[in-house]
Amino acid sequence: MLLSCLKNADLIIFDWVDTKEVRPENSKAYALINDSENKVSNIISEALSNYDIKPILWSHREKIKLELAA
Repeated sequence: MLLSCLKNADLIIFDWVDTKEVRPENSKAYALINDSENKVSNIISEALSNYDIKPILWSHREKIKLELAA
């Protein structure tokens, strides 16, 4: 399970790093992480955060709704 999640995080990180330079300077990246069935490892959140990607647990999506709508 962790290996699968790490691969997905790697893909998100790669996509963000690959396109970040051509996006507007104030662009932000978010990763919605499904935690409804399994606990999410801190390794995943830390890896995303290291590349300025904000990890959002699915169970906490309501807390960030206004920020995402902006």
